[in-house]
Amino acid sequence: MVAGAAALLYAGVQLDAGVVVASLRSTSTVSHHRLNFPLAGTSATTAEVVWGLSQLAFLIALAAFRRTPALAESRSGRIGATLAFVGGWLFLGGHVVCLIFRDALTSDASGVTAASLFGIGSVLIAAGFITAGTVVLHGRQWSGWRRVTPLAVGGWMLLMIPLQFTGLLQAAVAIHAVSVGAFAVAMLLESNE
Repeated sequence: MVAGAAALLYAGVQLDAGVVVASLRSTSTVSHHRLNFPLAGTSATTAEVVWGLSQLAFLIALAAFRRTPALAESRSGRIGATLAFVGGWLFLGGHVVCLIFRDALTSDASGVTAASLFGIGSVLIAAGFITAGTVVLHGRQWSGWRRVTPLAVGGWMLLMIPLQFTGLLQAAVAIHAVSVGAFAVAMLLESNE
């Protein structure tokens, strides 16, 4: 129950982040070459703290997903869930770098580090959710539409990888939030049955 609620919290924050940041892109005075684009000052700091804390909530959900009965009998499912969990930690590292070096240029060492953490984390989350999601889909321990939600998270994350370095990032984050929200609801419903 806690894991599903944590994932739902993360999804809500990510949806809000995608919408708010997208709305600020065209009016921001911050250079798009800065880590904190389009946010400045305390807004950038507050956003990174909130995003980092929501990432911690998602890590709680990922830790619980690793132990779900739907993956208990499958070595590949557990490996996939572990990959997603490690990817989640890399995302948290990316947020920490962005918080500490918020005014850095994306071409600086800290900018490259943040982009690398997010990029590698995305690959691990995508591979992990696709692997574990395939096990959940075929295992039939989760019922109905809920069986496809882990696979949807992984599939969207895979599609999102090339979008991270474009102006479509915020829209991609919002869609990611919707897929994670469905996964969160599935976790909540499966934990009650």
